[in-house]
Amino acid sequence: DAAKLNPRKMLFHVVDASTLGGLANATLRLRMSRDDTGIVESSSQTDAQGLCRLEVVTAWTGDFDYEVEAAREGYVAKAVRWSTKQGDDIDELPARWQLRLAKATKVGGLVRNEDGQGIEGVVVTVAEPFAPSGRESETLGNLPHEERTDASGRWSCGHLSERMEALAFTLAHPNYRRIGYFSGAL
Repeated sequence: DAAKLNPRKMLFHVVDASTLGGLANATLRLRMSRDDTGIVESSSQTDAQGLCRLEVVTAWTGDFDYEVEAAREGYVAKAVRWSTKQGDDIDELPARWQLRLAKATKVGGLVRNEDGQGIEGVVVTVAEPFAPSGRESETLGNLPHEERTDASGRWSCGHLSERMEALAFTLAHPNYRRIGYFSGAL
């Protein structure tokens, strides 16, 4: 009913973790879920100062889970979460929140066939094998996170964190056997 759907705006400030300068054109993705209504998703962009207002629904009863993820090219995506599982009260969500994005580390590789030739069109899926926890965490962005090899078999991913402790890679192509492997810290 209308009394339970009481929207209010939260102000997010997305900044460079080193300089604390606002990051324009960062994408903020809001994902709200509640035990009896399913999932609601929306996204917005930050302005020239790195500010963005997102409308969230408060005054719900029951369990809830809110996640806001900020992403921008050249930076590591970061998510912030509020939920009943973390002991949060939906009526006490903060009016503003700052997300500090760290510069990303670029990784990549070359995928070759048995003859040493690069393979075009290989889908390289990158995943963190351990789910992030806590209020804030660095993420890979929208999942599954996929990159594709170019005509020479090269691929790259330009928004990984040097602090990610382990990554799982899966390589898939319709003409080859699917393969996966794990990597330690970057």
